[in-house]
Amino acid sequence: MKAFVDGVTKNVSADGISEHPPPCPGVANGAGAEDVCPTCPVLMRKEAVNDTKRGFIMDAALRVIARDGYANARLEDIAKEAGFSKASIYHYFSDKEALLIYMTIREQQLIHEKYMEIVDRDLSFLETIKEFVHVFYDRTFGGGSIYSAFTSSLSIMGAMSAATKHEELLKMSIARKKETFDLMVQVIAKAQKDGTLTVPLDDETICIMIATFLQMSVYKNMLVEEPWDGVAEKIDTNKVVESLFIFFKPWINEKPSHNRE
Repeated sequence: MKAFVDGVTKNVSADGISEHPPPCPGVANGAGAEDVCPTCPVLMRKEAVNDTKRGFIMDAALRVIARDGYANARLEDIAKEAGFSKASIYHYFSDKEALLIYMTIREQQLIHEKYMEIVDRDLSFLETIKEFVHVFYDRTFGGGSIYSAFTSSLSIMGAMSAATKHEELLKMSIARKKETFDLMVQVIAKAQKDGTLTVPLDDETICIMIATFLQMSVYKNMLVEEPWDGVAEKIDTNKVVESLFIFFKPWINEKPSHNRE
């Protein structure tokens, strides 16, 4: 027998009362729950649990890759490190390459969130870019990042080349990068408008130049024979920032002018 009380369907049986949320009308007609009500609390709660479990697995993967190397890291070892069975890990990641891309996407999301926090602080253009650079380097070479789990540039390049078969996941990764790129464009556009920056180029081109400078400076430090943990200690992010600003110095005004439309 069923009773409907306070928005909850209660199944009354000899064993007692069990509670379940009322089914979506569309589900009753044969449609999938995710197609009928994507904001359903039950589905959202389930997805939140899945995201947490994926996070546990990705954290475990970082530890196993750092310990055994990517080539020797097996999904069963990662599952054991995370406290999962080998079979259950395939519910979240189809293979090791998919896991790697998800880890990359998570890293990109972390960087984007850090950038958002910096922008919300309403710093000057120079201070904002400085903070961006520090975050970029900290997340590339600092402990706990996906890159820190690899021992060299060759190891991560080889791993990523094997992951190109996951086209849809790679599109997700590109989309995350674009979000961060668009955020940087907004920062540059604001500086150009208030007169802090007066570069005779469009905002996106300026952003590409800054992003390329940072990317190439990272590659310079990646293309070394020694382990990355030793490289991280030698990087002076303040010097990187100074080099970047020397290039833009002719177009940077320390005190913004509010006369520009």
